[in-house]
Amino acid sequence: MRLCAIPAILCLAIVFFSCKKDPKSVSELARKVWVVQTAEENGTLVYTAGVPGSIRDYSNFQLDLSDVTIVRLIETDNSNSTGEWTVEDSKLLVLKNLTPQSTGTGGTISYVINSIDNTKLDISRQGTNLKTGNTTNRYVLIQK
Repeated sequence: MRLCAIPAILCLAIVFFSCKKDPKSVSELARKVWVVQTAEENGTLVYTAGVPGSIRDYSNFQLDLSDVTIVRLIETDNSNSTGEWTVEDSKLLVLKNLTPQSTGTGGTISYVINSIDNTKLDISRQGTNLKTGNTTNRYVLIQK
């Protein structure tokens, strides 16, 4: 092998191995149908999927973000709302223009995104949820 070919091969190898696919954005990671794995109300664990005897039943709760902009929310009481969803600053999941409006929301529900990856979404609701007794709720969601 000629000595002048070695630098060219090295350059190609460096370019090849340094080209990585861009990581997915939070919005791209969120585009799934999510169900509750665990739920906390006011810091107390009240539900774990598959564990009998939970304080509250979150088995109906579903957050469908599979569409680019349309959300479908099924709450613990099995009520359904549809609207739009966005992620703001990679830290806040906002559900807006929900119809019918969930009690006391004005048609908007916001969640702080604590963490997200391909299989898990950890969110905390901003404000309280009147349907769960005016509690502050945190959900660890998994892909359905």
